[in-house]
Amino acid sequence: MNEVEQLMRKGRMVCASLLFLAAIGMLIQHGSILWPGIIVGLSTGYFNVETLFRRVKKSTEDPQGLNGALGMMRTGSGLRFAATAIATVVIIRSHYSVFGFVGGLIAPQAIITLLYASMFNNNRKG
Repeated sequence: MNEVEQLMRKGRMVCASLLFLAAIGMLIQHGSILWPGIIVGLSTGYFNVETLFRRVKKSTEDPQGLNGALGMMRTGSGLRFAATAIATVVIIRSHYSVFGFVGGLIAPQAIITLLYASMFNNNRKG
């Protein structure tokens, strides 16, 4: 297993833990509109990160190299945008918290960035 796969494995575990904690928060505060927004945002954000990871993983196996990686990332962006747009419509129509949705949407990308920085900070020299 290479470093990127280890990073995504850790990211999956952290996102699953956050979804579990958000579900517990939703059960504790059953009348709140914040927790459903966070759950939808986390789910959509995780889907976006996972889709991007799968596209990049396919492109690294491709002999085209970096050009192939950029092409694969562009082809996956339509699916990610559509998923986010649909989730946004669901949030607005259901009158859930938009702030919770945005926070949940950004959280997986922030988690992956922090995990990346912590994993590869130890390997730096200088």
